[in-house]
Amino acid sequence: MPFAVFETVLGVLERVAAAAIICYSAQFLSVILAMSFIVISIIQRFYIITSMIIRRLDIETKAPLYALLTDISSGLTAVRAFGWQDALLSGGIDLQDFSQKPYYLMMAIQQWLSLVIGLFIALIAIILVWFAVVYSSVTSGVSMGLAMVNLMNFNGSLWFLVIAWTKMETSLGAANQIRTFARDTPNEDKRRQQRCDLPTGWPLRGEIAIDNIASSYKARERAIVQDISLHIKAGQRVGICGGTGSGKTSLLMTILGLLEQSSGSIKIDHLDLQNISLLDIRSRLAILPQDAVQFPGSIRDNLQLDWRYQDNETCSVASDADMRASLDKVGLWPGTLLHKWRTIAALTPTLQV
Repeated sequence: MPFAVFETVLGVLERVAAAAIICYSAQFLSVILAMSFIVISIIQRFYIITSMIIRRLDIETKAPLYALLTDISSGLTAVRAFGWQDALLSGGIDLQDFSQKPYYLMMAIQQWLSLVIGLFIALIAIILVWFAVVYSSVTSGVSMGLAMVNLMNFNGSLWFLVIAWTKMETSLGAANQIRTFARDTPNEDKRRQQRCDLPTGWPLRGEIAIDNIASSYKARERAIVQDISLHIKAGQRVGICGGTGSGKTSLLMTILGLLEQSSGSIKIDHLDLQNISLLDIRSRLAILPQDAVQFPGSIRDNLQLDWRYQDNETCSVASDADMRASLDKVGLWPGTLLHKWRTIAALTPTLQV
């Protein structure tokens, strides 16, 4: 957007300077040039409506192509294993052709704009030549020549100004949409943004009690998860089974406060999560998705989610031996990892303590 504004301001200054030279050389063109700016403004308004629609189509048609490239890069092993190269290549070519149609239309309407502006400037040039021939006694050849040269350059400059102005309005429209989204999108419950005092090391035991909860993506919408009651004792390992869309992930999202909880309660170590700020919940609980994820940083960095302790404080509070003992207790230290996750370890040689 800053570059588009710069181009527009530069184009306006150049057009004003060129128009001043033309009017000084041929004063009778002052009224015609003033009317020309009105005509060009009308053309620009018509052009920008079409241009914005084509640009939106251009973005929408490129999205499937980018999605295909992302899917191929993430599933390259499966593509090679099942021999899908030819099918994906053919599909990619079709998507590429489809994505180029709006771009071709964009080039076409730009050529139309150049043609319209060129014809309009040619009309002004004809008037200038006619006036110079008919009223040769009151005009000088030097002035007419200076006006004609600047008028010829005025064509390309005016086209550049319209293109720059359109880019600026498009950029301002995108910025306004972002501003509107940020202003109108509801925020999380501000009452749960304030940090509260929690017991040191909470949750120490990890007992979870879920009592008849119901939650939805937005307040006052249909509940995604409802009438769920569950009691998981400390140290228990519980598997939740269900088909796609049954609410397994939604239950985890409710615990983190990503869904609106409309009724019921969720308690961890006898503390109701509704009375704890979302910042504290998300800094004390770590939920791993079902897909394999490589977390950046060291193991210590990922254990202290809120960065409450510095390195020297970490060493005094919990030694590496305590950390390893805790991880080994839940089967997450090399005694288990080296046997179960050898492939992941090979892909992440920078794993640190």
